[in-house]
Amino acid sequence: MNIQEIFPYKKYRKGQEKAILFIKETLANRKIGLLYAPTGIGKTIAALTGYVASKKEDSKLVVLTRTKNQAEIFVREIRYLNKKSLRDTPLKFVVFRSKMDMCLLRKIKANIKKMPYKQFLVYCELLKKRKKCPFYSNCYESGEPTQIFLAGIEKALNLGGTFRNVMKIGKESRICPYELARALGEKVDIVIGSYNYIFSPEIRESFLSAISRNISHIKLIVDEAHNLPEFISDAYSLELSIRSIELAKKEIEKFEFDEVPDVLDFLNSFIEILETKSKVGKMVNDSLILVDTTIIRNILDERILISMDHLARKIMTEEEIIPRIAWISEFLKKFIELSKRPDYITLLKKENKEEIITLLLLDPSDIGNELFSEIGGAVLMSGSLYPIEYYEMMLGLKRENIKDRLSYLVLQPPFPEDAQMILADVISTTKYTERSEEMYNLLASRVETIVLNSPPRKSILVVFPSYDLMWRITDKLYLERPFILEDRYTDIKSIIRKFEENPSTVVFSVASGKLAEGIDYRLSGKTLLSMVVIVGFPFPEINEILEIRRKYFEKKFDKRTASFITIIAPAIRRVLQAGGRLLRAEDDRGVIIILDKRFWQNSYWRFFPPSWQNYTLFRTNSELEDILKRFFKFKDLYH
Repeated sequence: MNIQEIFPYKKYRKGQEKAILFIKETLANRKIGLLYAPTGIGKTIAALTGYVASKKEDSKLVVLTRTKNQAEIFVREIRYLNKKSLRDTPLKFVVFRSKMDMCLLRKIKANIKKMPYKQFLVYCELLKKRKKCPFYSNCYESGEPTQIFLAGIEKALNLGGTFRNVMKIGKESRICPYELARALGEKVDIVIGSYNYIFSPEIRESFLSAISRNISHIKLIVDEAHNLPEFISDAYSLELSIRSIELAKKEIEKFEFDEVPDVLDFLNSFIEILETKSKVGKMVNDSLILVDTTIIRNILDERILISMDHLARKIMTEEEIIPRIAWISEFLKKFIELSKRPDYITLLKKENKEEIITLLLLDPSDIGNELFSEIGGAVLMSGSLYPIEYYEMMLGLKRENIKDRLSYLVLQPPFPEDAQMILADVISTTKYTERSEEMYNLLASRVETIVLNSPPRKSILVVFPSYDLMWRITDKLYLERPFILEDRYTDIKSIIRKFEENPSTVVFSVASGKLAEGIDYRLSGKTLLSMVVIVGFPFPEINEILEIRRKYFEKKFDKRTASFITIIAPAIRRVLQAGGRLLRAEDDRGVIIILDKRFWQNSYWRFFPPSWQNYTLFRTNSELEDILKRFFKFKDLYH
């Protein structure tokens, strides 16, 4: 079938046919494709159409999404494809969620509900081995699938492997939904899941086994792929909370095994070190310490790790639990190995009143290179996948073993060229060395001018680099419009309710926060925003951790590249994410205003997609006012 026969809609959006052909070529020829496709192009149906056009008889597509909502969009488009153009050979699919999300036993056993995910995975295997999970036991008998399990598989194939269907069938038939999804994974054309299924080491092997493929025999679509470097770093990092150590102490105190006294002594020493802030390492800020790993390694020896393992096995034999001491032992073994590597740093951080020791992976490129060099074809797509060079480096795609398989497509936004205007300030900045009351007053006056000259029934998104700057500048504002001030507890649902009450609300948010990324500012199918204002380039906070990362990449590449990776590229991504909130449909119109002279003065504009490089400079508030009045009057948005 050619793409015209497959594509289910009457006409292509601007750039959509190019995207389909690119995806078809990439997957058919086992390439690694980077696709920058701004909002509105229709990436989801383009990806599915390209896959079907490239599909061979045993071809299996794995689609990875960051959110449940994105997974549902793929399900909706698959069903539309099947209804419109693939009626004779419909695509079969299944949606995977995490093993914990799909666990029916978790809903009825209190001890599982708050279990850390990695501990849950081990516990699940223990229950299966001991035949203590009735839902799993109903799936297999003497290693063969039961009739009730086979009937569940058939029913799911007929109904469609949505998460809701899989869970409903599992509950009605008293079979394990995760095992049902695994069984479907072998039979369907498309498997939809989270990034974990390929990019988390604990899950990938089990997942590939379930769908009866090795990594070289699958095609991969990664949606919102700008998140991938950070996700891989997190997936290969390790965490252990002080609370978990305290709970492990209580857990083992009730036993009288020989190992208990020595293990308790070690745990007490470990907690004492972590709680003595002045000794454990260097303070980065009130909630973050860079840990001196030699202090921890000095109290660790092989003997205590052996004692922990012996104790864990004895507890597991006596009781139906995976003791926390087993997880602590695994953490410490990996800590000994990883804490000496230059691409890891150890932190003690405070999150939600809980202190957590973390081994953080600085550089995901080795992991990315290993995975993508083996994959049978992949498309990484996003409306924020820019600058492309950053993702090449962070995912190891430019190395000799893979660079010949690399391909790119950078698409223009599908909207008219005059739908969006980019304005850049000649004077203002949030550069640290130029911050002053005078500069804060200037920035406040810019924001007031923007609000006064915006369409009355449209909203404005104002994005700051930090909470501190947001509070400093908003304190100086006098606004007649209602406004929302983001904080760490902001609830998206309450924000939507405020827009329903008054669509002309001004939103003050922080780069990488809830309100600057991921949220769709639309009501009743119409976009609310008329402008996105970037108040200062949102560079990462300069601290010891950033300096360690910069020096690591400086040693690996050079000074210029290290600054690009650690400082410039993250800021560009944040700006693109915020700017991407503006135009969401073909008839949307609006302005992006960058209140930072570094955009043009330091030529940061050259790191942006082509559609951002045609910008207009302004110097005074009156110039800004005139430009906005002309734009919105011409677009007829004042009425």
